[in-house]
Amino acid sequence: MVRFWRRRSHHLVDSVAPRSTRVVVLTSLDEMDFDAVEALWLVDICDLSYRDAAAATRAPVTVFAQRLHDARRELRRNYASWFGV
Repeated sequence: MVRFWRRRSHHLVDSVAPRSTRVVVLTSLDEMDFDAVEALWLVDICDLSYRDAAAATRAPVTVFAQRLHDARRELRRNYASWFGV
């Protein structure tokens, strides 16, 4: 499960993937609290689009820290183009 805690829930859209894996789709990077993530699986955020959340790639928790770091950097780089801001 990947759980992103947020201050305003309407800024995130959750989609449930098979086997109770929760996929989280960002709609506002500014409202994301990256330091409050609990995970058994890491969603590959860099490959995640708004419409294909349930098919998102998952990675074992052993690579969680590096993948989250990479995803944070990629999200900041691509935020404007992904969400039309």
